[in-house]
Amino acid sequence: MPPGNDVMEAYFSSRQPADINARWLEPVEHPYFKSAVLHVQRGQAACYPLTGVDGSSWFLKKFHSGRDLDRSYLDAVAALLPRHPSFLSGTHREVLSRQSLRRAPRCYYCAHFAVWLDGALLMPRVHGLDWAAVADQLRNGDLMLDSTQRLSLVKMLSELILLLEDRELVHRDLSCGNVFIDLGQGVLLLIDFDSLYHPSLPMPSATTCGTAGYTAPYLWRGDFPDANLSWRPCADRYALALLNVELLAMRPGAPFSGEGGIFEQALRATSFDGCPSPDEWRSLLRNALKTVGGSSPTSGSGASSGARVKQPCAQCGQGFWIGQEKLAELQHQGKQALCPVCLQTQLQQSAVPWHSEGEPRCRTGCHGSSSSSWASYSARRSYGRSSVCGECPCPQPLEEGEPQCRSSRASP
Repeated sequence: MPPGNDVMEAYFSSRQPADINARWLEPVEHPYFKSAVLHVQRGQAACYPLTGVDGSSWFLKKFHSGRDLDRSYLDAVAALLPRHPSFLSGTHREVLSRQSLRRAPRCYYCAHFAVWLDGALLMPRVHGLDWAAVADQLRNGDLMLDSTQRLSLVKMLSELILLLEDRELVHRDLSCGNVFIDLGQGVLLLIDFDSLYHPSLPMPSATTCGTAGYTAPYLWRGDFPDANLSWRPCADRYALALLNVELLAMRPGAPFSGEGGIFEQALRATSFDGCPSPDEWRSLLRNALKTVGGSSPTSGSGASSGARVKQPCAQCGQGFWIGQEKLAELQHQGKQALCPVCLQTQLQQSAVPWHSEGEPRCRTGCHGSSSSSWASYSARRSYGRSSVCGECPCPQPLEEGEPQCRSSRASP
């Protein structure tokens, strides 16, 4: 049978929808590589965005050879997850078979494609951007979140992990790429449940063990993490602590300083049981939200460097808070000031974070590929650094212990 990309390219080249589980779906063309199908390659699987003729959006996930998961395990995941909108990607996914591809007038059909679909997953595409993309915009100053928004995000994430723990479930791959934020709806969602733990499930032989930068140090055995050590209750707590602190502190001036050492508790823990529980985070955030709930997002007063003003959005007209320095910079550059919701919509429509080969994009805007490994790419993200291609100078100096940027002209 042809390789996966060849199967999908043939499907794309037909310029016809395919009838998959009674849905007429079409692959998406890559915006930079015309006549190529858009997809993301990762360690466990390849994901292909599909659009329905009815305007719906989906992801087709095909596991790599040797990384397939047992069908009974995949079916059980959807049944075990909480029936909550933030788990939509897992509760509404479908495990495909050869019979999922149906012959229909004016629809694409190929026997090779039908065989290739066996064991693949069809999942609804969630709205919003992943935390990795949102964090990049915060670092660049293109997006601003006030204290209440940040605290609310941490509270929502902690409550989702609490929902899992209440059902003896563990995601096991909490990371910046698997947490989605929809600022327009004010919701946070989780994706990628193919490493899910439950005491009733046998551990798959091909299970993953988290994402580099979010795995606890006590999981590592030599150069690799041991998946057996995270196949247990409460194994999300270390990554939860890292993500919560990222959500709070991805800009100068974190929302609170007197948090009682809750992050230090996670760093000093020698096991998942020693990390703060989701309920501890929720209790902390309830108190913090009460403290800031009645205040404006303005930090300080007067025209200090942290002062913020309320500005009407140039697109929707709604007022939003923006730093005076950032507003002045936008005006100097002749750019419009957009509220977080409109900015996110604009970024979501224009941002394509991966090339068809699945490589991280160069963050300097040249559209080149940064052919770094996933481990290196994730490690640089954990230091708050971007990935650049080999032809562009790295815009950021390295810190002690930070992975080397692969740019051949990295800044000293």
